[in-house]
Amino acid sequence: MRFDVTTLQQLFRIIARVVSARPIYTLQNNAQTKFADWVAYRVTPNTIDGPSRSRNWQQDPNIPATQTMVPADYNGAHATIGTDRGHQVPLASFSNTPHWATTNYLSNITPQASNLNQGPWAQLENAVRNLARTGQVII
Repeated sequence: MRFDVTTLQQLFRIIARVVSARPIYTLQNNAQTKFADWVAYRVTPNTIDGPSRSRNWQQDPNIPATQTMVPADYNGAHATIGTDRGHQVPLASFSNTPHWATTNYLSNITPQASNLNQGPWAQLENAVRNLARTGQVII
């Protein structure tokens, strides 16, 4: 079977994506962008409202360093371009689980403009947790 260059490039792009499943979320990492293509998680009344947790940013141990961000990649980003490290899977939505620290892996982080991360994005995350508090399961 023969493949043209375009087909081979498309196949490589698909293969270069790593799916990483954890107890509280799953994500697909894109090796080219070093960011998640998507994340999936389930918020319930049992996962939220835990104690305050720290943000200890770490490289994802399941993804090669050449395919994900490392802490040094963010040095000076806020001061230089006004971005925050935006959780895709929110820490606060899993603060009551033993796996909360995995939300601080940089594979789960996407740079977000500070006003987005601290404004509408935070409001969305809070709305999801409020729905979960009513007993609704949010996926």
